[in-house]
Amino acid sequence: MRRSIAARIGTCMGVTALAILSVTSCTNSGTFIGADNSHIRYVGRFDLSTPSAPRMAWAGSQIVATFEGSSCSAIIQDSCGKDSVSGCSGNSGDDYQYYDVYIDGALAKTFFAPSKQDTFVLASGLANATHRLTLLRRTESQRWAATFRGLILDNGKGLVSPDPASSRRIEYIGDSHTVGTGVECYTNGQWGWDAPGPHNVAKSYATLTSRYFGADNHITAMAGKGLVHNHSDVKMASDTTIRHYFRRTLQSAILPAWNPATWIPQVVVLNIGTNDFAEWRQASWGQKLPGDSLRKPATAAVFVPAYRAFLDTIRSVYPGVKIVCVGPYDWCGGLDSAAKVIRTAFDQEIASGEHDVYWLPYPSSQTSDFVCCHPGVAFHRKIADSLEVVISTIPGWGTTSAVAGAPDGDRGMSRPQVVGTAGDASRFDLLGRQARDLTARGVYLVRGVLANGTRRMVQVVARY
Repeated sequence: MRRSIAARIGTCMGVTALAILSVTSCTNSGTFIGADNSHIRYVGRFDLSTPSAPRMAWAGSQIVATFEGSSCSAIIQDSCGKDSVSGCSGNSGDDYQYYDVYIDGALAKTFFAPSKQDTFVLASGLANATHRLTLLRRTESQRWAATFRGLILDNGKGLVSPDPASSRRIEYIGDSHTVGTGVECYTNGQWGWDAPGPHNVAKSYATLTSRYFGADNHITAMAGKGLVHNHSDVKMASDTTIRHYFRRTLQSAILPAWNPATWIPQVVVLNIGTNDFAEWRQASWGQKLPGDSLRKPATAAVFVPAYRAFLDTIRSVYPGVKIVCVGPYDWCGGLDSAAKVIRTAFDQEIASGEHDVYWLPYPSSQTSDFVCCHPGVAFHRKIADSLEVVISTIPGWGTTSAVAGAPDGDRGMSRPQVVGTAGDASRFDLLGRQARDLTARGVYLVRGVLANGTRRMVQVVARY
């Protein structure tokens, strides 16, 4: 349900209400709460240079508030949409700007935001009480940003202090696997790239892991990007890769640059490299495509030093951070090509005396785990399960931390864990690979995941 802005500007007690300019104003259709209200919390990379009109582009960006009353609407202008007249076209994530609405921790609805400014009803018919709202940007936009103008509540109602920011912070740096591209490409027995699926960051391993730990997150990830080589590029060294976007507030603009001092994570999960090596088999997307012979994927000689340099960049802007280095798998492209090269870089870090890095290869997989050449819902859950184990070995992260208002029942969920010995490592399979490379250098953690008593002792990880 959408209404034009003209219909939202009315008078209250004989005074014209300029909704766009004021922090709080009364209209003939409700109370307007400006985007610069101190009770609105922003999670993710937002351009706040104009406080009354913050902009967002990264998938996973969240607007959090606690409102009074029975209804809530949001005013959003998205620069690109399926019915846009601004030149967007095709089936990329740029054309599917969707948002998830969570009310009191439960998913209430998903809606699409067109390019024009509009009002979207987030909730109505609720009990006349206090409710927690999380508005989650479900999809990414690499070329366009959305502007949030504020909320409209019942007449006479307002915001109260939201749930506090979590003391735990995780940033995920990656590509389409991290942003949830194609995660719901196969839904209800149907294949397809049409909206509202298949892109859904809420079902990505990044969101699942953050909810498990009760952590706030930044998802700095873009489909198709690599560390040195972007997917399908005819040059091995692409002009603009994730290393460049890492310094941006918005994907679509070089300025304003992101100020990392404003939000320092304790943990960074680096899952990059799939696109760098996607064409090693010269048969991307499951078949040989025109121009495949022109593509120039990265080589280990170029990738390894670039990867290690990027680790140093992360360390320099986030003092004391712990970094999980992920070894991805790509059924449609380079298989484990990226993971092997990343493991080389990881081993060099360990050999040089760095002890702030943690290794995580993808769980063992099969073709059915991937849909439209991307991890499906079930495989994202497997990745999250494995990642939760590794992060649990980081000092201070061994127990989950439930936070009120989490959008999903599994935030803060506890799972059984038991510390084992080096001998245990020889008896268990590490994510589908033999654990023979785990040595006495680490602390071994054997994690049992019980599901109706059928699964136990499924993973072994090492903390270096």
